[in-house]
Amino acid sequence: MTAIPPVDDLDRGDAVAISTHKWSRKNKLLAAAIALVIVAGGIGGATVVASATQHANAQATADNTSSAFRADAVKHSSAAAALKSALRDASALLPALNSLVSGGTGYLADADINSLRNVQSDLQAQVTAAAKVSATTEPQSVPPQEGTTDQLIAYTSKLNNQSKRLIDNTDALSTAAAKLMTEMKSTAAAVAVASTNLAPAVHTIQSATQNADQPSKDAFATAVTAVKSVTSKPTKDLVGALNSYITSAKGIQAASAAQAAADASARAAAAAQAAGAEAARRAAAVRQPGSPACAGTPAGVKHIYVSVGQQHLWACTGDVLLTETAVTTGASAITNVHYATPIGTSHITGKSRNTVLAGRDVNGPWNDPVKFWMPFDGGIGFHDSSWQTFPYGSDLYKTQGSHGCIHIPVAVIATLFDWAPIGTLVTVTG
Repeated sequence: MTAIPPVDDLDRGDAVAISTHKWSRKNKLLAAAIALVIVAGGIGGATVVASATQHANAQATADNTSSAFRADAVKHSSAAAALKSALRDASALLPALNSLVSGGTGYLADADINSLRNVQSDLQAQVTAAAKVSATTEPQSVPPQEGTTDQLIAYTSKLNNQSKRLIDNTDALSTAAAKLMTEMKSTAAAVAVASTNLAPAVHTIQSATQNADQPSKDAFATAVTAVKSVTSKPTKDLVGALNSYITSAKGIQAASAAQAAADASARAAAAAQAAGAEAARRAAAVRQPGSPACAGTPAGVKHIYVSVGQQHLWACTGDVLLTETAVTTGASAITNVHYATPIGTSHITGKSRNTVLAGRDVNGPWNDPVKFWMPFDGGIGFHDSSWQTFPYGSDLYKTQGSHGCIHIPVAVIATLFDWAPIGTLVTVTG
């Protein structure tokens, strides 16, 4: 038998439905009676039924909205996790990438360094932007609620607003993650190109290994092998390998430079020792009366002797040596010009201080300031030479010497200037 709703829960529509239902005669009579009662009940019964329907609809809508919010929250959590993962990877890569960019000049191709600088800047900007998005507070759901129809409607409205914020935040997380991943792909591509362009740099560094110690050579060889072996691994591994390569390359160059400096120092020491021995030999030969350097000079007569072959000068009074020094004479080996110091005997013809010697050669005009000037053969004379960069007495005089004059260290020519009057004899031998 069909259950009959309480009277208060029915309205006129219910009465019509019931009255037209194919019941038994007895039930039809009962239905008619009930219909009369409902009609007599009037508006009050209809209001109660409508209110119950509205409440049920409000509850269903609230439940559906809450369920949808929970689904959106799952998507949000997934997007947040993806962004945090990308941030971890990028944050781990950045320090090594910064080191690669700052230390790679001279060890990676210039174009690759510029490309790495660009992706480094872009990646840093995306990491900063993504970190801000990741730190955004997640919208919270409103706890499920049961109550009156108005309370359920208010709950649904509030939850809809929260859901919109949640969806917007999820979109922002996904967008930030996508941008970050794109930038990391660009970084990976730039780093991969840099690793494949190492060959010229490797060859240059290897040429310096001849002066490096064996551990440095081994470290460099290992680093180069590592770069080639990690090209298919994560970008941060390749960046780390490139940084190791640069560190070992710097070690090779430092070791090579240190060895080269040591070799140069040893050569300089050997040269100084040889020069000292030669100076001692010459001094032993001339620093006493009657020595060969001053032999034949009449007593009391001042005479300056210059040997072009020995690049040396002796100043004598009689057979007594006043002083001697290494000098630089004319550049005799330069062809098509006549810079050789003339051989023969002459006299000092003049003396002047703080003057400028001027002339012209194949390179154009020249003007050389000197502190002491003592000509003895026309435009040829004794003077200091502050511009000279190689040692006095060196064989370099043949190609880098004077225009014919005799260069003398300033301390020695100062002594000669005060000692030798105009007319002092000068003899130049080959």
